[in-house]
Amino acid sequence: MKTVNGREKKNYDRQLFRISRAFEALEKLDKRLAEHDERVKETIENRSQETIERQNKFHKEKAEMQKRINELNEELPKCKDYLYSALLEASKEKGVKFALDLHKDELKIFREASNEFCKIAPNFLSRFINYNDELFAELSKENKDFVFVAPKGSLLKLDTKVFDSLDVVELENLLKLYEKYDLTKTEKFAKNYKKCFPSLIEDLTDIEDFKYAVSRFPNYYNKMNKSIREQITKFAPELKALINKTPNVIKYMPSEDIEIVAFSYNKFIGKQIFRYPEILKKLDSNFFQKYKPKYVFDGINKYEAYEQLKDYFNKFPDLNKYFESCASFNKQLSEAIKEDSGLKV
Repeated sequence: MKTVNGREKKNYDRQLFRISRAFEALEKLDKRLAEHDERVKETIENRSQETIERQNKFHKEKAEMQKRINELNEELPKCKDYLYSALLEASKEKGVKFALDLHKDELKIFREASNEFCKIAPNFLSRFINYNDELFAELSKENKDFVFVAPKGSLLKLDTKVFDSLDVVELENLLKLYEKYDLTKTEKFAKNYKKCFPSLIEDLTDIEDFKYAVSRFPNYYNKMNKSIREQITKFAPELKALINKTPNVIKYMPSEDIEIVAFSYNKFIGKQIFRYPEILKKLDSNFFQKYKPKYVFDGINKYEAYEQLKDYFNKFPDLNKYFESCASFNKQLSEAIKEDSGLKV
């Protein structure tokens, strides 16, 4: 028979002790459960008539409430679909105010039923569903004027595409609504909607939000705050990506930002100058000494470039010298002169 050494005996004894303690804990638990069942049984048997009636009333009310929740959850979507079609059709005919007046009684009933559902439905349902709010959020996608009469809850359910249809004045009026309802301080507003308002661009701290905002309002480029400026002007690829996404933003960039891009991407900036020659007004007169036209206008038709830029030769004499010495330009110019002469004959 194998002998048990001292260490093995200690481990064996420890395991026995743990098993023993586990059995003791189970026995105590069984005892407590049995005592609990006995108390429940005793409580049920000793209930007063008043207690019985109160409990029966509670169960009855609970059943009635569940029935009402089921009814509302079935009927409200149907009402929402009806009102959506009716209001949209009426608004196309005579405007939003007319539509709301025409269906004011139905809207009142629908709004009260929606509020009732939010009040009595379980939290996992009412927390995410307010049919009245959803109605106006959906209407706003089809007709922007509904956004200005939407209830408070709708303003945090709007699709950001709604904002694309609003001009600057309308956006400022909408912002006043968010402020009126004290929604501008909410996390959801900061995450989803702050970037949609041009007057808030200078408050944006997320670079992706800033890019989104400037893609909609390129003329607000210089409203960026110090934090964004440090991020976006640190790397030429960031600026290049921004120009690629919103080409005309370059018209609003200061000369130093344009030069950041030009330093790394001569040819790219040449295409932008060709597209928007007016940006030359803000560039220093020595720009084409630092960035040679040979590389800046590589791949661009020289004759077309000449026609686009000739009004700026007084400011940039290096440009004039470049075209005078450019063989491909002179060849195109000669052909153009011959063709023009031929037309006059």
